[in-house]
Amino acid sequence: MSALRQHDYEPVPGLPETLPQDEKMLWQGRPDSRRIAVEVLKLRWIAAYFLVLIAWAATGLADGKPLAGIIFSAGVLALLGAVVIGLVEAYAWAVSRTTLYTITNRRVVMRVGTGSSVTLNLPFAKIASAAMMQRSGGTGDIAFVTAGPERIALYRLWPHSRPGEWKNPQPTLRCIRDVASVAEIVTRALAERENAQEAPARSAPARQKTRPAEVRVVAGQGVAGKSLAGQSLAGMAK
Repeated sequence: MSALRQHDYEPVPGLPETLPQDEKMLWQGRPDSRRIAVEVLKLRWIAAYFLVLIAWAATGLADGKPLAGIIFSAGVLALLGAVVIGLVEAYAWAVSRTTLYTITNRRVVMRVGTGSSVTLNLPFAKIASAAMMQRSGGTGDIAFVTAGPERIALYRLWPHSRPGEWKNPQPTLRCIRDVASVAEIVTRALAERENAQEAPARSAPARQKTRPAEVRVVAGQGVAGKSLAGQSLAGMAK
């Protein structure tokens, strides 16, 4: 797996260099900013926290505190909450605008970074397995487990990493729209790549056509499917 690569110029949006002639782009997209705010930055939890503070301030009326003081305290808390929520939504928007995920017939490329752009290159040969979680509305995540000892520091990858995997961060396409369709593209590309690598080693009479892995919906929560050579696309638990 290539290390994170910093760059200032993109000959192709989302890619640090022009694709070779034998490589083609299959899909390109970016995270949904609203889902980043809700799922990654926990916007609803933050809003609920400030609502609890405002409700607590309002209980001062029962303790005999002046109404004007209660209104002032609640107003300050509401203003502070609005500022924090606005900052969270602004950061989520920045993450969405500065991120571009690309899937080709040979690799997954992640251009990330709100301050300075860096590119993570994941060749299919370095992907040991993949997992997907689908949420309501069709958005979701696709995480990749990389082969080999090389690891990426979480602080360089976040928020484009699988939740809960702190020790061994997994590069993840976060909060992408129509994630089931993207999962099918990944599974099919992995299968086709595996077939292309195995074809020269097989004799003509023994050569068999392998069907691409199928992706199925599991209880409305995630998708699962099995690809070739031990690579899998399995549903992630919430």
